[in-house]
Amino acid sequence: MRNEYDLELKRYLFNYYGNLLTKDEIDIWNSIIEDSKEKSFFRKTKWKNKHKDKFYRDTINRLLNEHGHDIYMNKCSICGILARTPKSKICRNGHKKVDDVWQ
Repeated sequence: MRNEYDLELKRYLFNYYGNLLTKDEIDIWNSIIEDSKEKSFFRKTKWKNKHKDKFYRDTINRLLNEHGHDIYMNKCSICGILARTPKSKICRNGHKKVDDVWQ
């Protein structure tokens, strides 16, 4: 999960479709967030990057497999980039959506 698309997909799904997460996934996600807030030079984090990446990858795959029909992937039809939000009218490359058509 290191390329820009994966990071945007993670942000998009967790921010806008968090309601589709299981209770266990929510608990783990909250734990990762709390761990990152408490990070300091002297304190070891309990979540290693490889574990976080596996959690995000597995959760994203489950969301897309089980709830793909409920998730609206607002992708620009011109450049193919995922918009910042499901209701965005402008993609990250500046293309505009008019009457649900990217221009």
